[in-house]
Amino acid sequence: MIWRPESEDTVKVEQYENATIYLGDCREIFQELPEVQAVVTDPPYGVHYVTKRRKIMERPEATENDDEAPLWCVPLIFEKVEDGGAVYICTQFSVFAEWQTAMISAGLKLKTPIVWDKRIHTAGDLTGDYGNQVELILFGHKGRHTLRNGRQANLWSISRPPAGEHPTQKPVELMSCCIVNSTDQGATILDPFMGSGTTGVAALQQGRRFIGVEICEKYFDIARRRIEAADSQLKYVCGRGYS
Repeated sequence: MIWRPESEDTVKVEQYENATIYLGDCREIFQELPEVQAVVTDPPYGVHYVTKRRKIMERPEATENDDEAPLWCVPLIFEKVEDGGAVYICTQFSVFAEWQTAMISAGLKLKTPIVWDKRIHTAGDLTGDYGNQVELILFGHKGRHTLRNGRQANLWSISRPPAGEHPTQKPVELMSCCIVNSTDQGATILDPFMGSGTTGVAALQQGRRFIGVEICEKYFDIARRRIEAADSQLKYVCGRGYS
């Protein structure tokens, strides 16, 4: 574990054989990061989301730092993705256009979005609205990008995980699909809004390296635990890290 000052705050860094994770504001950390082959991230939607699903805690929990979509991150992401690299950004309908505009303005080539079918719809207005069963993942790239597994349909049907320690936690399988379709074995994946660490777990399970940043200590601690377990499992199975 490394502690070092960053402006008036302190950035906490945990380093593993195949992963490095930071507790801090990604705006203060981006400049230190290397280029990566892909960014796969689930940033705050900017809709002040509150989960109504029963979780480990008994009361609904609001997503932290979710007052507005962090569109400022897109130019920073563009700078850290290598030429030919991919960007996947999870979002929802209400702010989809804003993220599209930000990605195009930053210089990313926007392609067909992924539609994630969660296999179960939301509650919401039970008498006056349709239950939403899908979320969107924006897909773009820097320069010319080649999908590793050929052309696939953009509808991915993957069950939403049981309610857990993060209000908007994504399935490991969902993030794995992004990673294996757009990166090579041993490549580095970045998630500047790491949350509970799902992208990191997926990256390690798929033979990639991972860099993650999370501003909330509560979720950083959850991510640290999950990524440490995934990294340990990798060493147990393979006997070594990635070359």
